[in-house]
Amino acid sequence: MSEKSTNAKLQDFLIGKRKEANLSQQQVANKSDAFGKKQILDQKAVSRLEKNPAYADAFKIAGYLNAIGAKPNEYFDFLKKINNTKEIEMEPNANIEYVQTLVDNKLKNLTEVSSELKQRECHYFKNEIETLIKKAQEALTHIVRKPTIGLFGSFDSGKSTLINTILGMDIIPASYTPATNVINLILHTSDRPTNITDQAIIFKKGFSPYMLHDENSVKEYMIASGNYDILQKHGTHNYEEEIESDAYLAIVFSDSDVLKNIWLMDTPGDMNTEDQSKGNTDTDKAISAAGLVDGIVYLSRFAGFFGNSDLGLASNILRAHPPIDTNNPTSHFMFVMSHCDNSHSKEEIERVKSVTFKRLQNQFNEFIFSPWESSTKRNISPQKIQLVDRTFPFWVENEEFSKQVINEILKIGNFLAETQKEKATKQANNILKALKGKITGFIAILENRKKGKDKRFKELNDQIKLFRSESEKLLKEFKNAIEDCNTFKQKDKDKILKFYSELSDFNYIKNIIEEHYDNKKDAQNQIGDLIGQILTVEIEKTLKKSGESISERVKDLLSKWNNIAPAVVEENTTGEFHCGISSCSTFDARAAFLGGLAGLGSLGAMTFFASSIITSNLGAYILVGQFAGILTSLGLVGSVTSVTSFVSAIGGPITIGIFLAALIGLSIFGISSSWQTSLAKKVAKELNKGKPKPKILNYIEKFWDNTHKAISMGLNNLQHETERHIKTMNQDIKSEYTPDELNKAISDMNQILNGIK
Repeated sequence: MSEKSTNAKLQDFLIGKRKEANLSQQQVANKSDAFGKKQILDQKAVSRLEKNPAYADAFKIAGYLNAIGAKPNEYFDFLKKINNTKEIEMEPNANIEYVQTLVDNKLKNLTEVSSELKQRECHYFKNEIETLIKKAQEALTHIVRKPTIGLFGSFDSGKSTLINTILGMDIIPASYTPATNVINLILHTSDRPTNITDQAIIFKKGFSPYMLHDENSVKEYMIASGNYDILQKHGTHNYEEEIESDAYLAIVFSDSDVLKNIWLMDTPGDMNTEDQSKGNTDTDKAISAAGLVDGIVYLSRFAGFFGNSDLGLASNILRAHPPIDTNNPTSHFMFVMSHCDNSHSKEEIERVKSVTFKRLQNQFNEFIFSPWESSTKRNISPQKIQLVDRTFPFWVENEEFSKQVINEILKIGNFLAETQKEKATKQANNILKALKGKITGFIAILENRKKGKDKRFKELNDQIKLFRSESEKLLKEFKNAIEDCNTFKQKDKDKILKFYSELSDFNYIKNIIEEHYDNKKDAQNQIGDLIGQILTVEIEKTLKKSGESISERVKDLLSKWNNIAPAVVEENTTGEFHCGISSCSTFDARAAFLGGLAGLGSLGAMTFFASSIITSNLGAYILVGQFAGILTSLGLVGSVTSVTSFVSAIGGPITIGIFLAALIGLSIFGISSSWQTSLAKKVAKELNKGKPKPKILNYIEKFWDNTHKAISMGLNNLQHETERHIKTMNQDIKSEYTPDELNKAISDMNQILNGIK
């Protein structure tokens, strides 16, 4: 439908409503109150608006609608009826179909294997194999997921409006004031578990989207469920009543065709000053949501594009998501210039893009691209032209803008789905490889039983004797590592406090201002963000360096433990961790250690440890008893990237940068003519008051306290599982076995093994 026909129908609607109210244009002007302001329109403005309503801004439309007694929703509902851009016919993505078919085939194969197992008279490890097959099937189902694309931005940047536009229906509450205060994850109705019939469910903090198929978790964390109305009640701010709410995440179901290929996530955006001092804040939710998404859409209002707190919020989110394809580093994100109404020419839009990213190029390099290069070990530095090309205008009344933004979001989804296809294939193969490795371990045990009781008794006693002797040394090293968490904590605190002292220096701040800003307005609006990001990056870099150090130390200790732990190892093998069919030990120290981490809210530096071994061989560990809990808590089940966000490592987002930006922002009014010097003095004064220091130290302490707890819990489980394993082996050597029975069982297991494709 052309813009002219849309405009004409809007004319008919507005003029018709005015005539129904029996009002003249002058009377409408007199009654045009909105947002606490009286008479925002005069008669000429009313006349212009009625001639070109498609080109009028939302502020004037609101005043007009208020004057004629029409509700805004009535206007926007009418707009959507005449604007058919949202009726998008979606064909299922071939890559998503491939993953579903791949998993369906492997699930069918395992069902056949399970049936075959039940028909065989296998007296050994039959129950264990059946349990492992069920775990493998459950693990396979987690692979089937759609790429999740998250919308981020400050309040009133239009996130909820854009999501409703993409869906073609009003589901997420959207208003002229900050609305959303929960993370909204929107899934297709076909993705809804069979035991759930409601349109929306509200959960408290601690629930992960990957727990949706676990009925017990749903019951434990659910606050409310029902139709879309509960999103207004539990998922939006009530500033008048200021009611505290535990609502954190909403899972929403829709039959929109777009959701056949992607999941969408809407995030809170009320980053106000008062918010920063409270727990469970919009800032926390918005940045923690970054750990749940694969693609990023960042929205900022066209007027003041990427001003105020945008740099800090966008940097925190993008920094945690290095490129999936380093040769195409911008393919997983895009920027949207929201509220870009039709009064702005294409030339003006292009100019704003160019000016913005010319201004921000150095900051993006420092706060996003340089950390990307550090984590990927690749040279990644998108240039201004690439950032401009990833930026698109949006205005709900503009059909061309809406189509372009939706198409670009779908392109991100297609790119991510292609990546998911490759990863899903690897994960599925790893899961079956791990299952076969476990069964191979059972075969090794049966082969070992052929040796006879006396020989097995001697071998086991020799192994236990060696273990008792060597494990004491390793236990001491483990405990030293645990105690060293306190040393790391103090060193990191001292380093950051020293950096903070340098950052607070007047001359340092003045140099930053002179280096980054050409005019007073930009400097005043953005200096808090800039200072906050400088500090945030330094905190992240410091904790990551020390955290990876102790992570490698724990990995080395676990490798040594595995080498001395009593175990049956298949003949002619190295005894390494689950390395497939040709080599398998019946004990795995890393898996035992990981089992102790299940259920912990945050792992501190052990996030790096968990992530490194999960990404190297996800299938081997997903079969561990409690390990699914760790996968879900880290958001790694079925993840497109399997890159653990640094947010997870510290048990919550580093919001210090945004907090600092808000703090500085309160103190920069009344700058004198020598604005660089005056602004630097005011910022230095605010920083030297020391208010941010406790918040900074709290993050560092939390990180290392969580690390201390995680290593302790992992070690406890390692010891427990080792002793349980030794007890099982001791019980086993008390029995004599009939060679014929063993050979029959081994033959049956080999048949089962060969049946797994």
